[in-house]
Amino acid sequence: MSEVVRMNNDTQNPQIDISKIVIGGGLGGALVAAATVLIILLGLPELGYFLGGAVAFGSAIALVLRLARSRTSAAPRGTSLHLLTR
Repeated sequence: MSEVVRMNNDTQNPQIDISKIVIGGGLGGALVAAATVLIILLGLPELGYFLGGAVAFGSAIALVLRLARSRTSAAPRGTSLHLLTR
């Protein structure tokens, strides 16, 4: 006869779950993000081309958005929008 082994759902799973690690924003979060990218690039150096292209493409998009916003800004510099709607 074959026996069916049943796992108890109450047993602990000793694996590391990275989704449970809390990292805030600011300098600490930036350092963790930079370290993660560096570790991945050391393990997979061919992704360096992808990273370079992503940084260049993201910078171009940011520049276009910055130029578009500066040309279509309705509010004078130094004022916020909620002051204009009162």
